[in-house]
Amino acid sequence: MKIILSIVTYKNEEHLNRNLQSLYASDITKFNFKVEIINNHSYFILHDEFKHKVKVLNNSLRPDWSTGHITKDYNSALVRNFVKLSNPEVDWVITVQDDVIWKPNWATELFGRAEHHNLNFITSGIGDSIVACTAEAIRHIGLWDERFNAIATHEGDMFARAVLW
Repeated sequence: MKIILSIVTYKNEEHLNRNLQSLYASDITKFNFKVEIINNHSYFILHDEFKHKVKVLNNSLRPDWSTGHITKDYNSALVRNFVKLSNPEVDWVITVQDDVIWKPNWATELFGRAEHHNLNFITSGIGDSIVACTAEAIRHIGLWDERFNAIATHEGDMFARAVLW
C-alpha cells in the first residue's frame, strides 16, 4: 500500500514542525509512505530533522496576502499524486492541515483494521483537518469544488457528495 500525506501550510512554522514531529513519532513509519508539504507563504521554516524526509512544494503563484483557496491545494495533491484515476500510482492520498497532531497509532487504526478495508473516503478531526481518500472515491465523488473558498463551505459540499455516494 502506497500512501502520500500532503500537508498544507501557511506561515506557521510551529504548527508544521509539531505536526511532522508527531507524524514521524507515529506508526506511519511501518507503512510505505511519503510526505509532501504545500507551502503557501514566502516565510517558511522547516526544522533540519525533516528536510531530508519531506518534499516541499513552494506555491509561488499564490501571493502572501492570499489566505484562501485550500481546495486548489487539495486538488493539486490529488491530481499530482494519483496521476490517473483509472490506474492510480498511489493507494491513498491524505490531505492534512498543518496544525494536526498525530496519535501514536493512527495509521494502524486507519489502515490496519479489517473493518476499514472497504472504505475509500475517511475524515478525521474537525472539518477537513485530515481527509484520506482513494482514487475510487474521487472517481465517484469528484474533486473539491474550487468555487468554494470560504471556511466550511468547501467541506460541506465535499462531505455531502461523499455521503450521497
